[in-house]
Amino acid sequence: MRKVCTKCGEEKELELFKKCKDCLDGYRSSCNKCFNAYMKKYYEINKCKVLKINRKSYYKTKLKNPELLKRRRKKSNDKRKTDIFLKLRTNISNSIRKSIYNNGLKNIQKHIKFLVVLLTNLNNILNHNFKKE
Repeated sequence: MRKVCTKCGEEKELELFKKCKDCLDGYRSSCNKCFNAYMKKYYEINKCKVLKINRKSYYKTKLKNPELLKRRRKKSNDKRKTDIFLKLRTNISNSIRKSIYNNGLKNIQKHIKFLVVLLTNLNNILNHNFKKE
C-alpha cells in the first residue's frame, strides 16, 4: 500500500511512515524523513523543555521500575564492550573533551592538530584492517 505525505506531498510506501494508534489508518500523516526533520527543528527550538521532560520521565521510570533501568544500563554497557566502532567513537569523544577541559579553549590550534592526527591515524588503521580485495 502507498500513502501521500502531507509535508512533502510525495506518495510513498507505508513502511516509510511511523505507526500511530490515534490516526485513522494507523500511520502518521507525514513520512519518517519529514517527521524526523520536524522533530530535529522542534528539539533545537525547545531543547530545555525536551530535556526537562526526558529527565522527569527517567526518574518516574526509575521509581516505578528500577529493574528496567538496570537492564537498559547493562545492555548499553554490553554494547559498549562489544561494538568496536562505538568504543572508538566514545574514546575519541572523551579524548577531545579531556583535552579541551585540561587546556582550555585558548589552545584551539592544538585541538585541531590533535584531531587531524587522530583522524589520520584512524583512517590508516581502518584502511589497513578493512582492505578491499
